[in-house]
Amino acid sequence: MTTVGKLTGLVQNWSVNESGVEAFAKLGNASNLFVAFDGSRVIIAPKQEVATVIFERKGRSRNMTISAIHALFPLLPEDAVRQDQDSGLVLVRGPQIFVKAIEDVLSRQETEEIRVFNGGQMEVIRVPHAQEIAP
Repeated sequence: MTTVGKLTGLVQNWSVNESGVEAFAKLGNASNLFVAFDGSRVIIAPKQEVATVIFERKGRSRNMTISAIHALFPLLPEDAVRQDQDSGLVLVRGPQIFVKAIEDVLSRQETEEIRVFNGGQMEVIRVPHAQEIAP
């Protein structure tokens, strides 16, 4: 688990039916925390310590962008990634470690394949070159 910032407090009389990382996600929703999971670690941060950063899709389709982000983070808050269809901009909201990981994926415009380690296994995401993408 990766804790970003300072988390204090005590949770009492709280229960969920979920287990594992899903329980952290429920706790995060109930406690105003940012919770994301990359397949091997949980990132938890207070919502007041997250930042919003804007990136360009750089020629990728909307679906390809979301697919790449969800391959990297199978569990993330609903409001962590937003896309504007008309402008091609992606708004990413999260702690620095989360934003940096998304930036690394979205900045690989010239790479044909992105290798993502998810839960100890490698997944390969094919990213077309800009000239292969239809307008």
